Amino acid sequence: MSSPEEKEALRIGNALNSLGHLAVGHPLEEFRRTNGTARLREVALESAAILMELVVREEQYNPEVVPRSADAKAALSQLIALAQSIDWNDAESMGRLKACARQALEAFGFGLPG
Repeated sequence: MSSPEEKEALRIGNALNSLGHLAVGHPLEEFRRTNGTARLREVALESAAILMELVVREEQYNPEVVPRSADAKAALSQLIALAQSIDWNDAESMGRLKACARQALEAFGFGLPG
């Protein structure tokens, strides 16, 4: 059985992975077709919320975990606002969502291609 720490690490890893898919513009059609748009929205919102919790918690106890926590919080807040009502078929909206995901991951210290 997994420890609480392992479960939390898995949640954070999954959230980072989900944002990574958004940030690099992976096609979402297959996910939408099999799981639906509502589930895609739910995953995006849940991932951003998990990472926001991490940023807020680590700001207090271990600030070096998120090198640019203010930037991470701003990008995650924008991502949450966008994901709540995004039209997944609108290229401009998807571009903004991608940019927010990239900004959040970069604030966590991840370098992303192109």
